[in-house]
Amino acid sequence: MDNLIVETKMFNLSTRGSACNILNADTNYKSRCEYDIRNMIVRDEQVEYIQFSVPFAIIPVSFFTVSENNNQLTVVVNGTTTTYTFPQGNYNANTFMTQFSITLGANYKLSLSSFNNVFTITRTQDSNFTVLGNSSISSVMGFSTDLTGTALTNYTITCSRCCNFLPLPRITLRCPELANTQMVGSQTSNDVIITIPNNSKPNGQIYYQNQSNAKLLFRQHELSRFIISFTDDDGNLLNFNGVSSFFTLQFDIYRKFIPKLPSFSNIIKSVNNNLLKQYLEEDNGYV
Repeated sequence: MDNLIVETKMFNLSTRGSACNILNADTNYKSRCEYDIRNMIVRDEQVEYIQFSVPFAIIPVSFFTVSENNNQLTVVVNGTTTTYTFPQGNYNANTFMTQFSITLGANYKLSLSSFNNVFTITRTQDSNFTVLGNSSISSVMGFSTDLTGTALTNYTITCSRCCNFLPLPRITLRCPELANTQMVGSQTSNDVIITIPNNSKPNGQIYYQNQSNAKLLFRQHELSRFIISFTDDDGNLLNFNGVSSFFTLQFDIYRKFIPKLPSFSNIIKSVNNNLLKQYLEEDNGYV
């Protein structure tokens, strides 16, 4: 609209403890942070609409490929259920096989096919066993349903797909005060503001720029206190292990254009000029 002017406000924020209130129970997570900026955005009667965006972000890839959200394997042997928890860390297939032997003990062996990167689990004692598909580590090891090893299979289980030790593919930033109901994965989340691709290796950093200049509509009347969360697609808070993130929020405020009123002195001057002009016209008419 030609009669609108735009005012841009930019806020450079971080997850440092000195810049926000970290709400994680373990403050080393640095993935749920509260910001309190008095009168950050205030909508008045001249504002037509407000847009916001995240033009810039630096996010550390200091979270683990195997974390508290995907590190448990549940095994059933002779009706007894046992859940094994793997230490959190960045694994590859070889280091995971070593840790598998340590975590499950001598009764189990894990091997990897060099042809298709599929794991095979062998129970060294002659007992039927089942690994449960709802184990949180199933997507890492490469299965999604219950798998059972019996005497007919020589007490072995072959996973249904290749193992996956790739880093998290994208980071989701959430903020209820700013969200516009974006779609993430197969669910509609009402607090998502942006998803950022992870184009870095573990122990690196994600450098994001909003090259498409994507913007969202800010629907609130004002903004002073808000919470930013860094999660995976499922809404699990990430553990950045004490390393801070940095990002920018930009608000473009579109206001009505109101012509500036003349100053009082100019008004008096104009009135006087008009009176003088009128007097001269009348005087000339009399003559």
